[in-house]
Amino acid sequence: MASIKDVARKSGVSISTVSYVFTGKRSVKLETRIRVFEAARELGYFPNVGAQMLRNGRTHIIALSSPIHSYTNFTNYAAFFFEMVRAAHRHHFHVLLFAGEDEDEQFVRFADSNLVDGVVLLDVAWNDERIQRAKLASVPYVSIGMPMDSENLIAVDVDFEEVGRIAIDRLAESGHKEILFVGSDQSVDSKSKDVTESNYLHRITASIQAQARRKGITVHSLLTKGDDYSSVRCLLADTFDQHDEITGMITQTSIEFVNNAIGVLQLIGRPIPERTSIVSLASYGKTEMLPVQIDEMPLLPAAVCSKAMQLLIGALDGEAPRAGHIELLHPTYINRGSIRRV
Repeated sequence: MASIKDVARKSGVSISTVSYVFTGKRSVKLETRIRVFEAARELGYFPNVGAQMLRNGRTHIIALSSPIHSYTNFTNYAAFFFEMVRAAHRHHFHVLLFAGEDEDEQFVRFADSNLVDGVVLLDVAWNDERIQRAKLASVPYVSIGMPMDSENLIAVDVDFEEVGRIAIDRLAESGHKEILFVGSDQSVDSKSKDVTESNYLHRITASIQAQARRKGITVHSLLTKGDDYSSVRCLLADTFDQHDEITGMITQTSIEFVNNAIGVLQLIGRPIPERTSIVSLASYGKTEMLPVQIDEMPLLPAAVCSKAMQLLIGALDGEAPRAGHIELLHPTYINRGSIRRV
């Protein structure tokens, strides 16, 4: 049986460094941690007795990486978190949550120590640093959300390309030729100050633009600068003042934005649906609670999380699919009469 000395020799570091990698008592460079983990896996070394006892079995624990940022919408966060926990429990798995922005050290250590059977990633950005971990992982990774690079993991999500196509088609069928698309403001990473774009916003935007070109529709795309009434009024009043020909609107925003948009459009003489048709994308099936009922294509947290758990178990059982597989669920369109013919 391999020992910590063997791992140190193979990875070219000291015994104490190997110990720090597995215990997390001191910070170790990422490159060194990866080298140690690779050596440990090749040698079959397990960092503690509990993990060693489980090397031929399962812990029935999954690591759920769902960082809470300063800009996190807790309503949206809770929907996916609780549905993922419910899906795991249905299959007799427990969930170990990693929710901090600075928990990379612990997350890597748990994911590579045989203490968990697999990893599920939530709140996946288009360019997500966590995706790189899947390349060296000894357990399967499932991503809820489709990042730009999904070669080393299994990804499951709503088919947001289809969402964009359907939204444009609905407006095109009703005769709309010029529309406004409003997306959620992109979040800024607190460390790098770089813009980190949500994967579904990227996909919805690209799909809307492509389908609009095919249908001969002009799209004016904007990002929200705030969901409060004042911000929404400023954005919509200025836009409709400059582009009087706009008759349709697609939103990928919060329900607060949509609620305020209803009032603003009424105020500026563009009421829904009489003068402005609207459909809300990537929402949570709650726009029927608004003063004016809005068509929507909601996120499907229960269906997506259930499928993610099924795919993870399939990977553990050695059944298809394998890393690189992408599973997209068909969207649901809820028609509440907010699109009118022009």
